[in-house]
Amino acid sequence: MEYILSFDIAKGKSVYCLIDNNKNIIIEPTLINHNKKEFDELLDNIKKYRKLTVVMESTSVYHLPVENYFRSKGIETI
Repeated sequence: MEYILSFDIAKGKSVYCLIDNNKNIIIEPTLINHNKKEFDELLDNIKKYRKLTVVMESTSVYHLPVENYFRSKGIETI
């Protein structure tokens, strides 16, 4: 894994941050609402980063929209 897209999950929204394997911040912590439009915009911004892994906490059922979206795009999700 060369890049990690990390999510702090909340109900209906999250904060994400993109870092590389050297812990350099590529995208500063940013708020995202759990909807297709914002997920699509984020995906468009990160698609150039190969070997990307999405990492998130499992917070009740609130993480499921994030997990389902990125898995459906073929991105490894932990």
